[in-house]
Amino acid sequence: MFNPIPWRPMICSCLFLTVACCGVFAYGQDTTDVSSDRRYALLVGCTEYPDSQAFPTLRGPSNDVRIWRELLTGKEGEGFGFPEANVTVLTGKADDTEKSPTRRNILRKFDHLAEVADSNSHIFILLSGHGTQQPIADDQDPYDPENPEEDGYDEVFLPADARPGSGEIENALVDNVIGQKLDQIRAKGASVFVVFDCCFSGTMTRAIDGVEKSRFVPHDRTGIPAEKFAAAAAKVKAEVAQKEQLSADEEFVEASASGVGDLVAFFAAQPFECAVELPLPAGAENLPENCYSLLSYSLVQTLRQRRAPMSYRSLAHALSGQYRAARGSRFPTPFAQGSLDREVLGLMQWPIHGDLLLHAEDGEYSIAAGSLHGVTVGSILTVEDPIAGVVGHVKIAALQPAKSQVVPCGWEGAPAPTDPLPDGARCKLVYREYGDFRLKLFADDPMVVGLFPKLSEEVRAEISLSNNREDAPWSLRRVTPSEAVRWGLTKPTGDRILLVHGDAALPEDRSRDDETSAILHRVYGNYATDPEKLTGELNRDLPRLFAWENLWKVAGGSGTGGDAKQLVEVTTTLLASPTDTTGVVMNKSVINDGEVLSFVLKNDSPRNIWISAYYLDANMGIRQVIAPRQVRPRMSLRPLVLQLTTEGGGSIGQEGLIVFGDPVGDSKSAPNYDVLQQLPLSADGAIMRDVPSEPKSPMEALLATIATGSRFRGVGVQDGSAPTIVTQSWILVDKKKP
Repeated sequence: MFNPIPWRPMICSCLFLTVACCGVFAYGQDTTDVSSDRRYALLVGCTEYPDSQAFPTLRGPSNDVRIWRELLTGKEGEGFGFPEANVTVLTGKADDTEKSPTRRNILRKFDHLAEVADSNSHIFILLSGHGTQQPIADDQDPYDPENPEEDGYDEVFLPADARPGSGEIENALVDNVIGQKLDQIRAKGASVFVVFDCCFSGTMTRAIDGVEKSRFVPHDRTGIPAEKFAAAAAKVKAEVAQKEQLSADEEFVEASASGVGDLVAFFAAQPFECAVELPLPAGAENLPENCYSLLSYSLVQTLRQRRAPMSYRSLAHALSGQYRAARGSRFPTPFAQGSLDREVLGLMQWPIHGDLLLHAEDGEYSIAAGSLHGVTVGSILTVEDPIAGVVGHVKIAALQPAKSQVVPCGWEGAPAPTDPLPDGARCKLVYREYGDFRLKLFADDPMVVGLFPKLSEEVRAEISLSNNREDAPWSLRRVTPSEAVRWGLTKPTGDRILLVHGDAALPEDRSRDDETSAILHRVYGNYATDPEKLTGELNRDLPRLFAWENLWKVAGGSGTGGDAKQLVEVTTTLLASPTDTTGVVMNKSVINDGEVLSFVLKNDSPRNIWISAYYLDANMGIRQVIAPRQVRPRMSLRPLVLQLTTEGGGSIGQEGLIVFGDPVGDSKSAPNYDVLQQLPLSADGAIMRDVPSEPKSPMEALLATIATGSRFRGVGVQDGSAPTIVTQSWILVDKKKP
């Protein structure tokens, strides 16, 4: 176990202790007292295993290693400047070389890091591959504070030579062994940042042969008899009545011992979720070279886009926004714990970002920035010559993680340039394209499919009907009365049509009120099979689903392009009651029914800004909780207090707060985002949206698109009016039920 910081295996399917961002920034001069040659990294990627039937081959770990290595070692606008000699890479098969990611080699490299570490060292570690669980030893106390395993299982990482075993997995790296190795490094005073990019617990979200692959190895593939898992879990349950249950949300505590390095932990998923790898960026062909872990890709993308100094807490908010932009209400859900108020990598001044430069060769153009840097297909950049100024514009035509092909284009009345554009010209993002806002919805029931031509014109414009459940985040599926019971519904007299996540498998057992199953197998819409009634209900609910999902998409992708700076700081505390005025800083992302959150919104910029905020509930309702208010520099609004509940129209699942920070313009008129407000799913009544006849800003126009389903697809980012958008999301659960 990680000591003195307690390792919480039950709350993570992936643990990640972070590094800082740079990306298209030049690293520039060092802004800390730490010499660059005191930075070390160990990057482990396990793709192939001896028993591929038990531990299926992965495609993403080697790609994860590559993008982390590029970020860490890049110089002059590419990364952090880690010395190449200080970065150790272990990838490949178990029988390749001494550089393969076997258990022995991984432990040897951990020992080497402990040898070279000192109080001036910053160390980054990536463990990318499969993860699973195995029963704890018979004589192990599951409530041992030094090694708590209150579920009765050890969490394990699977090196490349791991094999199924009857008592325990052969060559597995058990969590407490990893913790001991990290303790040895931190005992030297080093600051350790580690990414566990693997599943430690959770359920598979898709079939192993689908587009997305789980990094969790199910218990039945470990070779350990099922009765051993059952016995380990039963042992713990029998002791719960005699011992106080350890909190899965217990905070990490800072190391207090002299000479012990600090630790910050980022978790990629909850215990009932699963880390996945998939083709990225969105729309990339399903090929091995395009597959990445969602965690590593989103994190590197978040880090590369930052423009100003940031704390780990701000980094956690930004990472959460990236997840919600990509996944909407689907899982997984990242969160962070530890010394979150420390500056990332100790940098009090962020490295100056470098220019995006145009590369011209044989009449074709490209830039050294891709999806990891926040650009998207269809986005537009200016092309500036040092002497002549702006000489034209280019559009992103094809996208790779770190490179983009661009073509000349017109923009805002200026024609596309006909003369060759200069090699080495500076490029600057002026328009961000969000792509197709249409919501992919799977349906295979003939009656349901036949209804779509009868839906309103608005709904037909918002929905893309898919015949592939693997490719669609949402599904409309017919269930029998017995199947409805397994979905947690009261047994109906006939078939029902359910609106569920497209990747949610039919629950195996819903005979009991199981919190985990209830969250993963959430039913968002429960409809009768009467065609006329169903048509009306879909016309009511699908626009709300469309708006809720796309608001997250815009919020997670805005405020990072061009020269945007973060204008708003959000501090969230957990209160004991609505009247509590103290509370503790919230370091968790699972909120229980009835808990109270307090949000302090601060103008963190040198100029006046408008601050407004919207609460997105788990049932797709959107409510304005702070009307636009003008806030002076370095000042804060009075705390916003929300008591969250699953009752009275509330529901379990993803929720969040989206905060807009708009610069005060010459007109000094407040921004108007009232068009976003809507009732929750299944709530009777038409959506009365306040659609501005003439939006005053590109963002108002874009948000009107989200609310009305029109075809506007992007927003300008360089006119000085683009807002900062800060997000915070959590999962609301109901733990009061027996």
